[in-house]
Amino acid sequence: MPGWLSRLIATPVEAAQDVDDDAVGGVQAGDELLAARLRGTARPVPIERGEAIDFPLTAQLQEFPFRAGEALPVRGARTGTQPARPAPPAAPADPTVGNVDIVLKDAMQIDGAVGVALVDHGSGRSLGRHGGTVIDLDVAAAGNTDVVRAKLRTLDELGLQETIHDILITLDTQYHLIRMLTAADARGLFLYLVLDKSQADLDMARHQLATLERRLEL
Repeated sequence: MPGWLSRLIATPVEAAQDVDDDAVGGVQAGDELLAARLRGTARPVPIERGEAIDFPLTAQLQEFPFRAGEALPVRGARTGTQPARPAPPAAPADPTVGNVDIVLKDAMQIDGAVGVALVDHGSGRSLGRHGGTVIDLDVAAAGNTDVVRAKLRTLDELGLQETIHDILITLDTQYHLIRMLTAADARGLFLYLVLDKSQADLDMARHQLATLERRLEL
């Protein structure tokens, strides 16, 4: 720091008005504003919030908190990089869906298939279906629920500790095949398959439906 500036800083404020031109003669051409302030003739310049300060000083004053040309901080302004918000957790998959839709689509590939449904015989509600242009599968599911309930009740009354694997209903032009699901997590459900009698191979259809029943995941 130049000696003249050290003397001026140490001088009381009242005495600063009497500083002569020689004391500031060492001020360089870019420091007219500082020289005017030292003489007490400069008018204060208002500084707006966030305005950049262009105050060149030959001697860097360590006590001055900002560098030349640096913008004043604005109260409440955010600085630095804000941490990214974590993504919301993904919705859990519905455990009841499994591969039901895939199995039902495969069942429609059985020769003569015109409709298939997965039915809950406790409520009579269809849990999934494909086809059904020839027959209303929702109505058929509810009606065949009564068939399954009646057969289960009959086995209970007879005291037979047996398992129903499938039930076949033969009509003039159709086969209605009911395949009970035996897996522990699928008790109370059955596959209901409607076949066109003129196009179906009944034995093959029963075998294929049993295979699909084992593939079913809930």
